[in-house]
Amino acid sequence: MSKKSLEQENVSAGEQFRQEWAAHSGDWAFHVLAFLSGRRQNEVTLDEILQTETFARSTPEEQSSLKFVAAQAEPLHPLSEEDSRRLKERDMFLMDFADRKLLGHEDLANQIRNIPVAVAERQKFDRFYFSKVYESPKLFSWIWTRGDADGAKA
Repeated sequence: MSKKSLEQENVSAGEQFRQEWAAHSGDWAFHVLAFLSGRRQNEVTLDEILQTETFARSTPEEQSSLKFVAAQAEPLHPLSEEDSRRLKERDMFLMDFADRKLLGHEDLANQIRNIPVAVAERQKFDRFYFSKVYESPKLFSWIWTRGDADGAKA
């Protein structure tokens, strides 16, 4: 196989992955999973995300996105009890944020609020560096959608 054919095959594989990532709204799931990971030694694995309240409350499309991204996690260390504790803590905090419960830890709340900003930055990066940009649906809006007393959305 020629060098050019190998390059085309790699580009095609890369493009295919980018297209699949966009179809699964990988940027949204990636940043939700990054929040859930926090300062753990490991990324959140597929087995772990399936046990979270975040996964349970997600739509089927969001669940598919979470599974797609979490399936790519490569644990650097054996999962520990501390990893599990941190995941449960972050998962509960995310659910409290979504439920509009009074929260402490403004730094964590700001991390959640900044997920849409991080996704927008990633999409801006793609538009700048790639000639073909794949659209991806916005997911997890239930986390940020706030209702006020008269039922209007903020």
